[in-house]
Amino acid sequence: MSEDRERIPAAVVLIIFLIGAVVVYLVTIPQPVAYRLIFGNFSTSSHTGTNNSGNVAPPSSFYYPITSYLGGNPAATNSTYPLGTFGASYSEYNSSLSSSSPFTLTSSIFGSSSYNAGFNASAEDSYFLLLDVGSVSGNPTLKVALNGNYFYQSTPASNEHILLRLPQASSGNNIVSIYNYLNGFALTQAISFTNVSVIQQYSNNVSHYSSVTPVTLSGLGNYYLQFTPIGYGNLSVTVNGYQLTQLSSSSDVPLTFIIPPSVVNQAIKPGNAAIMPITFNAGFSVGQKSTYEVANAAIIYTMPEVNSASMTIPYTVKETTGEYILTFYVNNILKQGNVTFSLYPSGQTFQIAASNLVTGDNILILPNSAFGGQAVSGNLTGTVTLSTNGLVIPSYLAIKSTS
Repeated sequence: MSEDRERIPAAVVLIIFLIGAVVVYLVTIPQPVAYRLIFGNFSTSSHTGTNNSGNVAPPSSFYYPITSYLGGNPAATNSTYPLGTFGASYSEYNSSLSSSSPFTLTSSIFGSSSYNAGFNASAEDSYFLLLDVGSVSGNPTLKVALNGNYFYQSTPASNEHILLRLPQASSGNNIVSIYNYLNGFALTQAISFTNVSVIQQYSNNVSHYSSVTPVTLSGLGNYYLQFTPIGYGNLSVTVNGYQLTQLSSSSDVPLTFIIPPSVVNQAIKPGNAAIMPITFNAGFSVGQKSTYEVANAAIIYTMPEVNSASMTIPYTVKETTGEYILTFYVNNILKQGNVTFSLYPSGQTFQIAASNLVTGDNILILPNSAFGGQAVSGNLTGTVTLSTNGLVIPSYLAIKSTS
């Protein structure tokens, strides 16, 4: 008697074979690759393995971003950011646009004569007509017109100098006309001119603007503009377009004006945490016929007392027989001081002296003994405490092995 066996479909056999192949592959390849195949890409909350640019760092690297200040300020201090000494003046200059050779205008019972002078004008400037009269025959009438409109009339005398301010000239081409009209019952009358000139008077308003970027702690302290005005006339003083003061005479003594908080707040760029580099544009503009020498101009930042702050950062570094490079990046130094790094569990302490502390990278070479303790999976863990007797704004702490 024969037995009936249940036949397994070929498709099931193929599926079982493929599953077995995948299991064997995952067992034989490195674990990180297997994790990515099963769970996809992932990130952890650990600061190990990243750098400041957001790129993946070598496995032996440690990076920790810092978003608060380090140290403190035991008493209010002033920091001075010089703008310098400079001049600001308003001057007027005269320039001759046209000048004639000597000529004579005559008038008689048969008619009068005229002289025309053309010139290009700018609406911002002033214009004058200079008439140098040489001799006069009879008692003629002198008339002057600008663009056909009379604005002056007189009976001239010999050797007379006449300076006339022209009415508002039009931008572009203009014509000034000089006429000799017969006056009374004379048969002829004459006016001889040794010179006729059209004079342009323009101003040279020399204003001074200076920029400075104080290193400040956000939201704390006051800001002042200090300077000594030496000169005369009107002087307008602004910071970031806001008028701090308007002077009408020189004092020749140092003056100090507080920069309003509203101006300061507008100058603060959003998105920063503890550090606030603020750019101030100080302007010194003079009025007409004014001139000043502005001496020792500066922005003064008064930083108040700031409570001292230290920080303890947990680290994880790869165990190595070589040395480690510790990088302490500083954005700004508000008050110079020593920076101390105390490591646990090794108990070792390292320091960057105040004289060596710089804005940017500060490097320490540490022995492997600095990161004492029991390694777990090839990694050493502990904490590093940062402290300073100054006041600095750091960006990050990074540790990397040299091997």
